[in-house]
Amino acid sequence: MTSRTQRRRRPQPGRKRTQPAPLTQREKRRQERDAELRARVGTDGVPAAGAVRRMWLAYGVVGALALAGVLGPGLLERFHAIRTGAPVAGGLAAFAATMVGQGLSIAWRTVDHGDGARLVTGRTWTGPRTVDLDRLARVRRTRVPTKAGWIDQLWIKDRSGVAFWFADKALAKRVSASVRTTPGARVSRYAAIGLGLEPPLTGAARAARAVRDVVVGLYTPLGATAVGAVVAGIVASS
Repeated sequence: MTSRTQRRRRPQPGRKRTQPAPLTQREKRRQERDAELRARVGTDGVPAAGAVRRMWLAYGVVGALALAGVLGPGLLERFHAIRTGAPVAGGLAAFAATMVGQGLSIAWRTVDHGDGARLVTGRTWTGPRTVDLDRLARVRRTRVPTKAGWIDQLWIKDRSGVAFWFADKALAKRVSASVRTTPGARVSRYAAIGLGLEPPLTGAARAARAVRDVVVGLYTPLGATAVGAVVAGIVASS
């Protein structure tokens, strides 16, 4: 006797097959931007030497601007070019440098290409960077607290020195699969938990990690601001 499920699955006369839902404008724009990025970097991705050079150059520029932003107001106040305000200016410069420095290696868009999709290119503020998932060297993880919840990010670095942060869950699954087959890749315990390679934290360990993420995510910029203000004040008064 035919079951109800079999009768339901059997094609019915006059019934149209369900067509896939059309892409939304957002999905179309995403596909177009992905195709544009793939066309820009080519099949082999971005050469590692150029990506690493641009990354360290950007960090150097941010560091130099931060130093000038902290010491400059202090020196101006010390030699009476300005009357006051050096600590405030120094703190703001340190805060801005910290925020920009943290954002330099965040990939807000990633695409895969190459043989077996082993190459992943991320678009960052310093230009696109290509990481080889078959040559992973290190994997780390952090969570950043926001008003809407946690932003869970992974940091991957291959043996050529190319690295970036990302929050793409689909890419995280591919990284997890790659870690299982990549010999010598150093994966932090917290990253292994995020990749599903170890059981999740529970109880006190989970609470402690949440506190650590809040401190690092929120108070690191504030700490840098305080240091910048103090240094600028010392330079101005010495």
